[in-house]
Amino acid sequence: MGNNSDGQLGCGIAEDDDDKVFAPCELHAFDSVNIRSCSSSLKHSIWLSYDGLVYTSGDNDSGQLGRAGKRAKPFKIDSIEHMPVESTAAGNGFTVLAAKLDGRLMGVGRGDRGQLGMGGADRDDKERVKFSSALDEQLLNLSAGESHCIALCRSGKVLAFGENKHGQLGVGDFVSTATPKPVPTLSSRPVVQVCCGGAHSLARTATGLLWSWGCNEHGQLGLGDLKPRFRPEQVKAMRVSRCVDVAAGNRHSLSISEKGLAFSFGAGGSGQLGSGGIAEAEPYPKVIEALKEIGTCLQIAGGHSHSLAVVLNQDSLRENLYVWGLGSSGQLGIPRENLHEKKLSPLPQKLRLDPSLKIVSICSGPLSHHTFLIVSRTAGTESRGGYPGTARESLSPRASLGPFRHSLHTAIDADELLHALRSLKGSEGIQQTALVKAVGAAFSSVSVLNASFRRPSPLGTTAESSGVDLLKVRKAYHTLVFEMRNADLINTLGRATVSICDELAKQRVPTDDPETLCVFLVLFENPLLLAEHRTSLFAGFHVALQRLTAAVLSLPKDSQKLLFGWLKHLPSEYFGRVVNVMQQYVTYVLTQPGQNQGDVSAAVMMLQTLWDANAEMDGILPEWCFQSLAISQSADLQEHYRQWQQQQSLVFSYCRALEVSESGEVL
Repeated sequence: MGNNSDGQLGCGIAEDDDDKVFAPCELHAFDSVNIRSCSSSLKHSIWLSYDGLVYTSGDNDSGQLGRAGKRAKPFKIDSIEHMPVESTAAGNGFTVLAAKLDGRLMGVGRGDRGQLGMGGADRDDKERVKFSSALDEQLLNLSAGESHCIALCRSGKVLAFGENKHGQLGVGDFVSTATPKPVPTLSSRPVVQVCCGGAHSLARTATGLLWSWGCNEHGQLGLGDLKPRFRPEQVKAMRVSRCVDVAAGNRHSLSISEKGLAFSFGAGGSGQLGSGGIAEAEPYPKVIEALKEIGTCLQIAGGHSHSLAVVLNQDSLRENLYVWGLGSSGQLGIPRENLHEKKLSPLPQKLRLDPSLKIVSICSGPLSHHTFLIVSRTAGTESRGGYPGTARESLSPRASLGPFRHSLHTAIDADELLHALRSLKGSEGIQQTALVKAVGAAFSSVSVLNASFRRPSPLGTTAESSGVDLLKVRKAYHTLVFEMRNADLINTLGRATVSICDELAKQRVPTDDPETLCVFLVLFENPLLLAEHRTSLFAGFHVALQRLTAAVLSLPKDSQKLLFGWLKHLPSEYFGRVVNVMQQYVTYVLTQPGQNQGDVSAAVMMLQTLWDANAEMDGILPEWCFQSLAISQSADLQEHYRQWQQQQSLVFSYCRALEVSESGEVL
C-alpha cells in the first residue's frame, strides 16, 4: 500500500493511472513463494525469500533492480540465483546484499558516493551485480539510508560505508568512503541490531542499550539536542527502559522498550511521532501514550514520514496493526477521508485486516512512501484476499511474533547451539568444516561472547547480576569439548580462546559499561583452561591463561569489583571455578623449567586479587582454596619471603597463598 508511481509496490500499475494505493492489496506474484523479508526505498523495493532468492520491482534508472528495464511487478535477479542471500537493503537508487554462505557483500545501482562499498568499482555497469572481494568479515545484516549503509557482521563488528556528510558512518570524521570501515566506538560491544535513517544511524546491543549517530537536525538521535554526531553516542534516556527493537524513518526514530512501550523522537511535522501534535523537532525519546493505553508493542517500523506498530491488545489479547503519520500516498492503508486534512494522522489508527491473517513482519524504509506487510494465514481458513508478501504459516519458521525478532544471531543461543551440534555429530565433510569454522568465529569474538548465553529478562546488567546464564555456558562448552569429540573442533576452540584472550590483554575492550565485561565470565567456564583436561586437549592453554590473567589485572578496580561481585550472587562453585583455573596456572608457571618471573608475578597477583575479592564477598570460599602447594614447594620461597618482609606494600605476596604446614619453614 502507498505510492506506486514507479511500480515499487510490485502489483502493477492501474489502467486509470492512479499511482496511489490506499488499501492493502495482495501480491499474487508471491503466491508460490515464501517471503522472509522485504526492503524498500523511494522508488524501488526488494523481497527476499526463505530460499535466499531476491526479487525486485520499481524504478531502474540507476540499475538498482539488478537487471535491465523498469518493472512494475517483482522479478527475480537471475544473475545471483546460484548464490543464496542472507540480507538485503535498499537506498536511493541502489541495492546492497549479503550472501548467505560466505557473508560476501554484493551491490548494484548507484555508487557515486561509495554506497555500494565496492571501492573504486562502483561506477561501471550499473545493472550488473558486483561482488566485494576485499572484506575479511562475513556480513549478516544490512541497513541502508539515503546514500550510506551500516552492516552487522557475524563477528559482531559493525561496518559502515557510503556518504558521510553528517557523520552517519560513525567513524570519527565527515569523510565519505567506498570501502567498508569498522565503527570504532562499537568495537567489542554486543551489537545485535543496526538501523539506518535517511542520514542517521542506530545500533542496539544485547543488553538493550541504544546508540545513535549522524544527522540530528530534528533530534532524531534522541540525545537531547540538535547537534550532529560523527561517533556513536549512547541514548541515555533509553538506558533505564532498555530497547528490544529499533526503527528509523527519514528524520525520525522509533524504539520499543523491554516492557513493550513504544518511543518516538525526531521530526514530527507529519505526525510521524504519534503524539497527537505536529512537532518539527523532539530531541528526547517520548512514550507514544496512545499505544501504551492499548497494550504491549511487539514490532515497530518507520517510513519516510510515517510509522507503524504491531500491538498486543491487553483486553482482547489480539495483535493489531496501528499506523500514523503522513498518509497522502496511501502508505497508512487509510482512506483520505479518514486523515487529518486528507493527508496525515497525528495519532495511531488501527488498520482493519482480514481476521484470518496474522502479521509476521511490517516493512517500510527511511525514504519510502509505501508499506509492506508480511502475513501468514491462520490454519483452517481458505485463501481469500491477502496483502503484500503473503506467507503461508505452515511454511514460515518465523510465524510467531516476539520482541526479539531482530536478534540476528550475532549472539550464541545455548539451546540452538546444542541442537545444531548434536544434529551434526558424526557428520562429515562440508557440514563439519562449516561447524568448525562457525565455532572458531563465534568464540574468538569479544562482541559475540558479550552478547551470548543471556537470560531472556531482565535485559540489563546490575551490580548483582550480569544477565549471563552460566549454566548454559557450561553446557555449551561441555558439548563442544566432551560430547563432539572432534579434534579439529577442540583445536579451533583453543585457538579462538587464545585469540580472544590476546585481544582482551591488549586492552582493546572498552570498560565504560558492564555489558562489555560479560566475556570474562564466559571464558572462565572454558574447560580447556583446566588442568585435568589441558594436557590431552589443548597444548596452548598456558598462553591463553597468561593473556587472560593480564587482561583481568589490567581492568580498572571498579570493573574488577563488579566482575567478581556478579559471582558473589551465584552459587560458590562459579567463583570456585575461577580460583581453580588460576591455581592451575600458578602451578604450571612455577613448575616449568626457566620460568618467566613476570608470568609468576602476574599469576600470584591474580590469586591475591581473588583472595581480596573473596574477603569482600564475606568469604564465600574457605581459605584453603587459596593455598598453593606449588608456591610452598618453590625453591625460591625463602627469597620471596624475605622480599615480602621488606616490601609489604607490594600488591601481592606468595606467603598469602602458603600451605599452613609450609609457612613454618620460612619463620
